[in-house]
Order: sequence, then structure tokens, then C-alpha cells
Amino acid sequence: MDPYRSSSSSASSPAAALAMGRRHYYLPARPARPISFEDSPDWADDDVDSIHLATASASASLPTTAYPFPSPTPSSSSAACRGGERKVAGATLVWKELSVSLTRSRSGSGSADRRVVKSSTGYALPGTLTVIMGPARSGKSTLLRAIAGRLRPAERMYGQVLLNATNTRLPYGSYGFVDRHDVLIDSLTVREMLYYSAHLQLPGLFSSKTSIVEDAIAAMSLADYADNLIGGHCFINSLPAGERRRLSIARELVMRPHVLFIDEPLYHLDSVSALLLMVTLKKLASTGCTVIFTMYQSSTEVFGLFDRICLLSNGNTLFFGETLSCLQIYSHEEANQHSSTMVFLLGHFLSSIPFLFLVTISSSLVFYFLIGLRNEFNLFMYFVVTMFMCLLANEALMMIVAYIWLDTYKCTLTLICLYVIMMLVGGYFRIRGGLPCTVWKYPLSYVSFHVYAVEGLLENEYVGTSFAVGAIRTIPGVQAVGGSYDISSSANAKWLVLLELDTAK
Repeated sequence: MDPYRSSSSSASSPAAALAMGRRHYYLPARPARPISFEDSPDWADDDVDSIHLATASASASLPTTAYPFPSPTPSSSSAACRGGERKVAGATLVWKELSVSLTRSRSGSGSADRRVVKSSTGYALPGTLTVIMGPARSGKSTLLRAIAGRLRPAERMYGQVLLNATNTRLPYGSYGFVDRHDVLIDSLTVREMLYYSAHLQLPGLFSSKTSIVEDAIAAMSLADYADNLIGGHCFINSLPAGERRRLSIARELVMRPHVLFIDEPLYHLDSVSALLLMVTLKKLASTGCTVIFTMYQSSTEVFGLFDRICLLSNGNTLFFGETLSCLQIYSHEEANQHSSTMVFLLGHFLSSIPFLFLVTISSSLVFYFLIGLRNEFNLFMYFVVTMFMCLLANEALMMIVAYIWLDTYKCTLTLICLYVIMMLVGGYFRIRGGLPCTVWKYPLSYVSFHVYAVEGLLENEYVGTSFAVGAIRTIPGVQAVGGSYDISSSANAKWLVLLELDTAK
């Protein structure tokens, strides 16, 4: 079954259209050129009606330059235009069976194609926020560039991108594209940067450009920073990351685009700046602009601002539709126990084992011999295994806390408290015999895996060794550290400690 198709979408299927007498839709001023939704993706009836209304209210073709702008239609004026806001004649974008392949040259064997985006289908309507979301290297940015017509030379697109139901490219000045990395002139102020961009891109007199720049500053809430220096690596007082991102978007707004593409708008932003920026983009979309952007992950507050979402994984479209429908689908999967929080955390824990072992080996090879521990292979391997078990215990503890709270801030606070308590009873601040019996010794010192790790490493290093005291007298290593740490003189004690560490994990 089509993943973006609801159970009520049969009315928009080709078979249903034939039974209904092939209902066609016509472009304004082009009655001889019918447009059937058989040539578009299959969606629910309300989606088809939304596209029909948006297409009817928008112009069939956008102007090739930023001026003159189409005047707002009555239908679009009712959607926004509050308090004298500038209205934008938005555009409807539909991408159907869109695939992108990447050509890579191989030495001696020619070139090979790798499919980055695989048969993605979706749409974006005027006045809405459409987000393309997925993990790293899932094809989000490639899909965004393909829709915007900005593919790189090594990338090749298959499929269709329809602008207001016509198979045409976005003309210059009708759209803005904001890259992931901000490219700004550090020696200019915010207002000067926008003036500079307006002079390069816009025709007309200086007075009209001034009003356009002021509109862009107001649209992105940059009035408090308008006269601040952008700054950068060579400046002490530079513009904050959130405002730099706003400035990059405002630089595209001077063209007054119908469609705005943004690659990772929340890149390197904290949670507060991310929420404020998304609220600003939501307000911008309410003026009629079509906003499409990519995102790696989102908080609950930011997620609620999206209108439609396209979920990607390895180039495949897992879901496309309204945000609420996405939540309902994945809640249904969790209710059916097809996927749950514990299953996700367990999979994350198992997948992290090779990485943790690699970290253990690489760090042990450096620090074990650097601090001058005994140069024996079996002792080194015991050190590696002990450190690996400690990292696994840390990872398991984090997974358990995350399963309980399901909130980043609560998990962080809980883990900090647990680690501090385990360090206090771990044996290197105070030995177990010197701890208060209530709570600290029983049960905390027996629960903390730090205790077993410290004890095992000490026994691994000092059991079977001796130290010279004076010219003729020697003492065993266990006696040398016995007063400061809990340590057993048995040669097999360290293996029992390792077993206890595994049990504690």
C-alpha cells in the first residue's frame, strides 16, 4: 500500500476518476489545457481539494523577476494579511516519483550511480510549513535541492516537479534558497548586509529597496540587531547564532519569494533560539509564502508548528502527510507493540557495542603504557575488558534512565546525580570500610560499578608485585596500597571482581 495514501483516497485514484467521468481541472486563462489529478500523487479527498483551491488561487506561472509581484487574490487574503502584513502570492509545489542518483567515478572501472532519493512523492501548499525530516545521510538536503532545481553536477534527477500544476522550473526571483552554512560578510552590520544584497539582486530606486530591507528586518524580528556588526572569528562581539540564521533567511526575503527553501534552519541553534526561529517562520508562512525546509530532529514544541512532514530514511519516503496523522500512525505502531521505547533503546544499546569497544581499545593503547603500568599482555587485556565493561554499564544506565523519563532535561539531571553518588562511594575518595553504614555503604557502595572497577584494576596491577623499602627489605604490592584501598591478595580475586562488575552492569 502507498505509504502516503489514506484509506479514503480511493476517490482520487485513476479507476475512481474514470467512474466519475474523468473530472478535470483547468488552469486559469488556459481552458484548452486540462489538468487531471490522475497525473499527480494519490492522496485523500481533502488533500485533492486543498491542492485544487491553492492552484486556482495562485497564478499559473510565476514572473521571471521579483517585480512586479502578483497581487493577492481574495481567497489568499483571507488566510493572512493581519495588521497590514504584506501578502505573498504563494506557489503550489508537487513532486511525483522523484528520484536522485549520484554519479561517482571509480578508478579503473568507470563510474557508478548510487540512488540517494528513491521515488519520493509529496506536495507543499501556500501558507504552510512543510518539513523534510530524517536521520543523517537520508537524502533530506538532496531532495530539497532537487525540488528547488539546484542539483549538483554529479546528481541526476528522475521524476516530476510541478509548479502550480505545470511542469516548469522555478524562475529567478520567485524563490529563495538558504544553505545550511551561513555565508555573511563579517565587517558589515545587519542592515548593511541586507542593503548590499538588495543592491545586487533588485532593480529600481534606492527608496524602494530601503522599504524592502526594512520589511525583511521586521519579518525576521531583527530590529534589535539591525545596527549590530555581524562579526565572526576575528571579532569579539559577534552576532548570536540564532540571529545569524535569521539574517541568512532575511537576505533571501529581499527578493520577496513565493517559495522559500531552507536547509537545516535550526543548524547549531539552542532550543530557545530554535523555537523562536520556527515561530518566525510560521508567521512568515501565514503571509502566503510556501516554506519548505529540512530538519534532523525536533523538539515537541517545534514539531507542533509543522503543517506537513515528509519522513525519509536511506532515501525512502516512510511517511508524507499532516503532522497529526504522522503522530497517529506511529502511536498506532507502538500500541500494536510493533515498536516500543524499550525496543528502540535496546537496539541503540546493541548497536553502540562495537563503537564502545573501539573507543576502549584506542584509549587503552595510549594511556595504559603512558602512565607506566605493568607491560604484560594478559594484564593489558584485563585492563581493556574492565574499561569496556564500565562503558557498557554507563551506556546501559543511560538507556534505563531514558526509558523511565523520556525527557532530555530530566534524564540529564538524573544521570548527573547518579554519577556523583557512585563516584563518592567508588572507593577512591573513601574506602568501603570507612563509609557510613546507612545508605552509603549499604546499599550504595554495592550498587556502584565504580567500586568493582577500581578494585579490579588495583588487583590487576599490584597483586604479585613487590616494592623495595630501603636497601634490603621489600613489601608486597597488596600491602603497599592496602591502607588506602580495598584490595585482596588472592591472584584470582580480580576475576571475581570482573564477574561482579558484569553483574552490576
